[in-house]
Amino acid sequence: MSQQIWKELTFLLASYLDGFVIMAMYDLLRALSCTVKFRKSLKHWLDVFFFASCGFGSYAVLYHINEGEVRGLFWLMMATGMIFYRCGPGVYLFRLEKIIFRFIVGALKKLAKMVKIVV
Repeated sequence: MSQQIWKELTFLLASYLDGFVIMAMYDLLRALSCTVKFRKSLKHWLDVFFFASCGFGSYAVLYHINEGEVRGLFWLMMATGMIFYRCGPGVYLFRLEKIIFRFIVGALKKLAKMVKIVV
């Protein structure tokens, strides 16, 4: 395979995976927010963290793989990865994440009660 074709294929795959990971991170934070009620300021900082990590991840793909050339194909493949995640495994993973977070929060509450009793 030609070096240029291999580079383009790598770029498309990295763009697709970037979109997939961004949606997975979003669902993880959404499941956490549904399980644990945050103060407004903490929720603000979670949003800042999410958008900063999305920006760093996206531009890392652009600059390391594609030498900084922004093309519509990057955004198209990233959106395709997001849509695939949302319509595919994202539905089931979100439910699983909520169950796991509820279990962790319940276990921490029981542990806090036990420590309070012992202390």
